[in-house]
Amino acid sequence: MRFGAGHPYVYGLVPMFDLDEESNIPTCFSTFLILFCSVLTGVIAIFKRQHRAPYAGRWTALAWILLYLAVDEASAIHELLSLPAQQMFDARGPLYYAWVVPGAAFVLLFAVAFGKFVLHLPARTRRLFATAAIIFLVAALGIEMLGGWQNSLHGRNNITYRLIAMVEEALEMAGMLLFAYALLDYISVHIEQVSFRVDAQGKSSQSN
Repeated sequence: MRFGAGHPYVYGLVPMFDLDEESNIPTCFSTFLILFCSVLTGVIAIFKRQHRAPYAGRWTALAWILLYLAVDEASAIHELLSLPAQQMFDARGPLYYAWVVPGAAFVLLFAVAFGKFVLHLPARTRRLFATAAIIFLVAALGIEMLGGWQNSLHGRNNITYRLIAMVEEALEMAGMLLFAYALLDYISVHIEQVSFRVDAQGKSSQSN
């Protein structure tokens, strides 16, 4: 609609559903999706701590990281940090969105800190986690750099940039959806006893 039909607004519908804009429906969906993953990870962390299982701390840390990502998705903290870095380093080209540099560094630190944790996961969960992470990071870092390059050369108001942004956001959502599925799958297979024990306690308390 914005470029094909020449209607960039349409009573607010275009910006409301624009994947590259903030404070709209796609942003809310992404925020609640990441928050949902944080809650699921927190449930797993609580179960692991109650049973003194290995890597309970990693599950807890992952839940907090996801919570931060949800807040960042809602408030675009990383974009607020990019502007000062752009001005300080005169960032251009692929590094025009300068936040990708500390973002990539964080990913490397995360890989080192969580490497053994990932290898400890069941094979199916490990594959799902890895696939979800690859999809998300290709979008959040790789395609983000491509979008920054296009923005630094031609600005944002062109169909090429909009297509890049659309692909980036769609892949980020796809990665998080797959991650949510992986968490639900892990819970259904490995943490079934939580609901069973709650039901058993409830029945016993009623019978008493």
